[in-house]
Amino acid sequence: GEYGPDATTVYRDTNVTVFSMFDLRHANAALTGLTITNGGAVGASVLNMTDGTVSNCVVRKCDTVYATGGMLALTGGKLTRCVVTNNNAFYVLASVYGTAVVEDSLIADNSCGQYGLIQLGGSAAIRRTRVERNTASYNTSGVQMNGGLLDNCLIVTNRANAQDNQAGAGGVVMSGGTLVNCTVAGNVKNGGTSPSAGGVVLTGGALTNCIVYGNTGGQTNNYYGAVSAVRYSCAPELAHGSQGNITNDPMFVSAATNDFSLQMRSPCVDTGTNISGSTLDLARASRIQDGNGDDVVTVDMGAYERRTGYRGSTFRLR
Repeated sequence: GEYGPDATTVYRDTNVTVFSMFDLRHANAALTGLTITNGGAVGASVLNMTDGTVSNCVVRKCDTVYATGGMLALTGGKLTRCVVTNNNAFYVLASVYGTAVVEDSLIADNSCGQYGLIQLGGSAAIRRTRVERNTASYNTSGVQMNGGLLDNCLIVTNRANAQDNQAGAGGVVMSGGTLVNCTVAGNVKNGGTSPSAGGVVLTGGALTNCIVYGNTGGQTNNYYGAVSAVRYSCAPELAHGSQGNITNDPMFVSAATNDFSLQMRSPCVDTGTNISGSTLDLARASRIQDGNGDDVVTVDMGAYERRTGYRGSTFRLR
């Protein structure tokens, strides 16, 4: 839409059964500036994409039943600067596989049923994206991954219930893949069998430079899995001082008001490990900065990089 998603809406007639409202398959295919609503039906997705770009779109108030590939079925292409909100999916809200990329987006206030809100695998990546205030009836209300990359993302205030006593997490379940510079906080897992946690359940894969804190429920509140798979991260269940990990309070600016950036005195500032490829934080600020003003430039833990520290002025009186 020329004038953006506030001006242009694509609405599915409820009397028409369609498999997919949009199907992008070419590298030059583009979907820009639309609000997509009332999409989905029995066995139907809203968007299938194997190539192309979806940008500056809003997907809201869609409902899919038995769409096992997800309301958003992405195996290639890029979804960027989009908002996915107030949708309901019987199985999966979004499947992100193959070489698909989701970046600079918001996925919030959605609900899903059996298989977890977002499925991530293959060589796919989700970068600089907020996943918040979503609910799941069974497994995982955040991201369930068997591969792929979750990079500089905020996974917060999601809630996974335990219908049929299902295992899972409020935040992230991993059997493979990598979390880098992510913050997983304030998520809840109600009940559930083993393995389960409020924050992260890991049976495969690895975490680096992450904060997993302030989550509740499950077998453990924050992190369930092998400590050896976690490096330079913050969670109460880790071994403090081992592999660069810490167990301290990360000192968010204000978790109560959804501000998960770091205070200057946070123990997570300048205590990560510098790795290639992660050059922007969730707010698109440059990584890496000297956040505590000690003249040592080291990446922070979590999704937000603390800006270069201000150390004040020194005056010599004579």
